[in-house]
Amino acid sequence: DTWTGALKSCVKASLKDVGKGWFNLQEQVHEVYAVSKLHRFLKMVTYMMQDSIIFMAEASLCGFTDFICERSAYVVSVSSPSEVKCEP
Repeated sequence: DTWTGALKSCVKASLKDVGKGWFNLQEQVHEVYAVSKLHRFLKMVTYMMQDSIIFMAEASLCGFTDFICERSAYVVSVSSPSEVKCEP
């Protein structure tokens, strides 16, 4: 099960017994849904997921740049085409 599927199941399980009202999962009228608490709640969940993805992407990029910097922290001295020195 993916994390999005798990989140979907969790939200549905938590709100399934609410029935009619602001958190009605069976709402079919778009105008009613657009002003409902369910719409605002799901929008907030979307923003939280976006924030998490941005945070994970930034952390991954920082780790990648650290990796590249560590691997390229050598001084290369080229005296001639046949004489190249590589020092850490």
